[in-house]
Amino acid sequence: MKFVIATARQRRPVAGLDSMIGVPPDWLQACHSRGILPAGPVSKLLRTMSEQAAAGLGETLHHADWVITADLGKIEAIGMAHDCLRCRAATDQALAHLSANPGKPLLAGVLYWAG
Repeated sequence: MKFVIATARQRRPVAGLDSMIGVPPDWLQACHSRGILPAGPVSKLLRTMSEQAAAGLGETLHHADWVITADLGKIEAIGMAHDCLRCRAATDQALAHLSANPGKPLLAGVLYWAG
């Protein structure tokens, strides 16, 4: 399932992007395993993660596209949206995590910066 985190800054041009991959909290993994994703709490979690990541990098969030998935191909594609050594290392770590924990999803997002 895909989640889009929109902001009022979407009228500005996109100035760059980065990817983020993480282990969802236990409550989200439990919901996902039952096929239930409560939109309000999930959106709040992803917005908070997106805004904090942007601020931590000195960027302003334009918008973010997130998925919750255990699909190796999707995780790799999202993780390498910004092709750098740090993203390669994080993606390799995420793929190893998925291999060691089959069926347990990760959160993967592409965060876009406002110009």
